[in-house]
Amino acid sequence: MSNHLNIARRPKKPPRNPNVCAFCGSEDATTRDHVPPQGIFFEPLPPNLITVDACDRCNNSVSRDDGRFRAMVSLAVGPATPELREWFSGPVLRGIKRDRGMHDELLRNTRSVAVRTAAGLYLGQQTVTEMHIEPYERTLAKITRGLYFHHYGEVLPRDTPVVPCDFKLSPEEMKETLRKLTMARVGDGKQFQYAYGRASDDPRASVWFYLFHERHLVSAYTGRRPHRDKDE
Repeated sequence: MSNHLNIARRPKKPPRNPNVCAFCGSEDATTRDHVPPQGIFFEPLPPNLITVDACDRCNNSVSRDDGRFRAMVSLAVGPATPELREWFSGPVLRGIKRDRGMHDELLRNTRSVAVRTAAGLYLGQQTVTEMHIEPYERTLAKITRGLYFHHYGEVLPRDTPVVPCDFKLSPEEMKETLRKLTMARVGDGKQFQYAYGRASDDPRASVWFYLFHERHLVSAYTGRRPHRDKDE
């Protein structure tokens, strides 16, 4: 992945026009929207939550997705710490119970499976849960568009795709990639931190890495996909 989009220097953001929606570019922005959704953070909330200007439609049209995104992140990180266990048993579980569709989906798709080693040795049972991925991907795309606007001061054109992906990088490749990106975090970074950059020759092409609760890593790109050089 040595092409790396030829990452450009981060430009100085132009003055913010408070009327422009960060997501669709309309001049009807009358609200502020959190990116990422506020619900993925613990109480007390970090002081530097990121918000962007948004129109009512973009702010509210996928609000139900935010709850599902939070639930899927919580299930992905698991009960690794007392804080994560409290988070799931409190706001996450309350949100699941309020969303009857999500609640029923989890009941249908939660099951116990046998865990075995590569040699077939039985290690016990593990609970697995499956959920529809579309709400998660819509929220991930919205986070990416919001942070793109926040950092670059420009609306990512609506016809520019935001594609969740797995770059399948080795630890060495990941370190090399991150060195070329800009690192950022909310609060102390333990609940959310990220890295980003965009191409010097195509502002629509950018790459994003998100780490939630130090355990759930997800990445996305906009525009053209970063690729490896042919000689690699």
